[in-house]
Amino acid sequence: MSDTEDPSIGQSKESGKALTPREKFHAFLSILLFVASVIFLALFVTFYTRYEAGKGAAAALEGVCQTFDCLESAAYIAKSIDSSVDPCKDFYQFACGRWVEEHPIPAGERSIDTFKILNDEINEFLKDQLRVNDSAAPEQSSRREHSSVLAKILIP
Repeated sequence: MSDTEDPSIGQSKESGKALTPREKFHAFLSILLFVASVIFLALFVTFYTRYEAGKGAAAALEGVCQTFDCLESAAYIAKSIDSSVDPCKDFYQFACGRWVEEHPIPAGERSIDTFKILNDEINEFLKDQLRVNDSAAPEQSSRREHSSVLAKILIP
């Protein structure tokens, strides 16, 4: 065996003697540093790919309204969807099925829609506000006027 060939493990290349404790320590540190570098590289690649994927998801949401009002409107629309229906077979039932079930047409009406529901809610709110008996309130004259108009309408 020549000096240029690999000696057996634990021996020095030059002399064929066993490694000194210092050489063993350096060999151990070299192997440890190599393993730590491989682990660090693997973690870096993993986190970088996840970061890039997260950036793609954030870019997809860019320009999408995230305010409370937008989320509330989206939830209202989502409550109208009937996910038990295949949209390819009956898209109307898929998109509006639950809304139709939750908002039946009232007796005496031919149809109902969101604007009619909102109009009714606003009218009820205004009536409730005008019915309050608070003589110290500045709106009292409006309440009296409203009551007199209702009296004229209801009493023929």
